Amino acid sequence: MARWKCSSTISSGYLDLIEDTKHADGITYRSSLDQRTVLGSVVVSVFAVAVSPIPAFRWFRQHEDYGDETFDVRTGDLLSVPTDFTFDPAKLYDPQNPPLNSIFKIVKDDRPRTKGVSVNYSDGEQIIITLPKVLFERMQLVDSVNLKLTSLVLPVLVDAIDFIRSNEIQNDGEDLSDFQWCRTIKKLMEANDLNDDDRPLAIAQKLLANPIDGYAADVAAQQESEEMQA
Repeated sequence: MARWKCSSTISSGYLDLIEDTKHADGITYRSSLDQRTVLGSVVVSVFAVAVSPIPAFRWFRQHEDYGDETFDVRTGDLLSVPTDFTFDPAKLYDPQNPPLNSIFKIVKDDRPRTKGVSVNYSDGEQIIITLPKVLFERMQLVDSVNLKLTSLVLPVLVDAIDFIRSNEIQNDGEDLSDFQWCRTIKKLMEANDLNDDDRPLAIAQKLLANPIDGYAADVAAQQESEEMQA
């Protein structure tokens, strides 16, 4: 079995493992995740669980501490210590390189002397975030994911949530139910037990795993590392 978790979106679940390739010493399995449920690093724990009772069970290469002992295994018993590995999938909220079906798309404004960030909600699939040419190029030099989330995605997500609510309140407001980016935000809110009574800022921070806190922690860790090396 394999269980995954993403701390950024506060999502987790079990993977459906599909047998892919057999080897002399084991089997390779493959699986997939809906990228809309993850952001940043994903941790996967792989472990063996008994699906039925196994009398007199023992491993072929059993640890010497157990000798030749056998065990009566019950359904659901853990047969191995979970092995964790981490990978970084295509991210829903990666502000500089969003996947094709992300709800955010960052574009560059090549017009001279433009300043500030602008947002357009008219696209049915994505929220279009436009950055002036110089800002766009400078943001590409930023290594901190939390800084990018804090400076770009967080304010836009707050504005998007407020935009959705404003349209729902107005009887003659635009119907956003057919907009993919709107459905995705509402789905993530529901998955994380967030509702319309919560403030947009609180919702956005939770969906993004509190990037302001994360960036502050990154800076503190970097300063501590520099002090230790000094």
